[in-house]
Amino acid sequence: ERAGGGGGGAMEALAGVAEAVLGTRDVAAAASFVLGYAIVAASAALKLPQIFAIVSARSGEGLSLSMFEIETLCYSFSLGYAFRSGLPFNAWGETAFIAVQSYIIVMLLHMYAGAKGSSLRAMVMAVGLPATAYAALKPELVTDGLLETLFSSQNALLLAARLPQVYAN
Repeated sequence: ERAGGGGGGAMEALAGVAEAVLGTRDVAAAASFVLGYAIVAASAALKLPQIFAIVSARSGEGLSLSMFEIETLCYSFSLGYAFRSGLPFNAWGETAFIAVQSYIIVMLLHMYAGAKGSSLRAMVMAVGLPATAYAALKPELVTDGLLETLFSSQNALLLAARLPQVYAN
C-alpha cells in the first residue's frame, strides 16, 4: 500500500487501538467513549473561575443564591436518577463534578452574605443539599416514581430558578 493512499491503513490502526483499549473495533463508539470522559474531565474545572471570583471579591453580589440552591438540588435528582439507572460514569460524572462545585458556590454565597443572610437557611442548605443527594441514591428513601418525576421536572425548575437572575442583570 502506498504511503498516504486511501486512508484505510489509518482507520484500521484506529480500529486496532479501539479494540485494544475498549474491546471494540467500532471507531465511532471509541470516539464517543473518549469524548464522554473528556467532557467529564473538563467539567471538573467548569465553575472554578466563578468560585475563584467569589473568593477573590469576598462577595457573591449580583448572583442569585436561590438559583444556585435550586441548581444544586436539581443536580442531586439527576445524579440519583443516572446512578440508579445504572448509567456509566461518563454519562453522569460531569454532573457530579458540577454539583460539587455548585455546592461550594452555595456555601460561599451564604458565607459572604454575612449579616444579610439567614444562618438557618445556610445550615439547612449545608446539610440538606448533600442529604438530598444521598436520599436520591436510596430507593427506600426516594421511590423510583418520585425520582423520575423530580428528574423530569428539573428543566422547568432550572428555568424558573434562573428567571430572577436574568431579570436582575
